[in-house]
Amino acid sequence: MSLTGQQQSFTSVRFEEACKMPEMVSLGLDQAFLNTLTPIAQGQPAPQLWEVAFALGISRSALRAHLGDPFYVETDSRCSFGGEEDWWAYRTPADKVVAVCLRVPYEHAVLYVSETSDYSVQESTLLLRPWTVTLRDKPYPY
Repeated sequence: MSLTGQQQSFTSVRFEEACKMPEMVSLGLDQAFLNTLTPIAQGQPAPQLWEVAFALGISRSALRAHLGDPFYVETDSRCSFGGEEDWWAYRTPADKVVAVCLRVPYEHAVLYVSETSDYSVQESTLLLRPWTVTLRDKPYPY
């Protein structure tokens, strides 16, 4: 699915399907992908991020068990989407940034990337495996 050009409808991607894509087979799935990422410390500069996907129904405890402790927790609901937010951010071996924001009260995980190519977006969805990830119709600036 191209994220540029004409507007497209939302597309749900099950990882079983995404991982059969030729470009995904070479990644070795989620754990191998996670092992290639370097966590970004709070306060380090980050490039422009783009919202590209989301997953619903993810509890704070489940995502923390999956990704570890977040690098930042926003507790002021006036500075967030309306409640606490947990943030994880990573740098890929290609020096791109991928981030996850869990909107805690809504159990809504949002995926952000610094590179919006189809490959980067598909690759980044591995962070939210095994949940169903819905790709946005186009990238939205954060």
